[in-house]
Amino acid sequence: LTGIAITVTTTVSSVATTTATSTITSTATSTKTATSTVTVTGDAAQADAPAGAPADFSDYGDGIAANWAADESYECDPADDSCWGVQIYSKDGCPTGPYVLLTIFANGTDKSGSTETSNNTAIAAGETALVVVGYVGPDVETVTAELTEARCR
Repeated sequence: LTGIAITVTTTVSSVATTTATSTITSTATSTKTATSTVTVTGDAAQADAPAGAPADFSDYGDGIAANWAADESYECDPADDSCWGVQIYSKDGCPTGPYVLLTIFANGTDKSGSTETSNNTAIAAGETALVVVGYVGPDVETVTAELTEARCR
């Protein structure tokens, strides 16, 4: 919405009135909704997270544990159709930064590909870092993801 003119009329006395005109400029923004499905497969579903990891994290081997981040704890890049936040815990540290691979499902059932991300931000021993994984894909009703791999780069 741009250039909306608002006219305000104020009565000064019973005889005279004053008219003021204000212009309000507003910028429209777009928000995107991410749908997360927590699915743990393979060894991660059977193994306990490494010592020191938060209780709700799943083990991904080599002292790495991961879990989905709360939706309100991250923001999607405006260029992404969907995105997911993944918390990565590293028992021994991850000096080269984290790597995350997600398997993507269109409409919850049809595997439609994967998306991955990594960064050079080191994770200190015993610390947790947030990684946001974005996805650009076909226009479907819902897009869900399975956390397939989490490790150091």
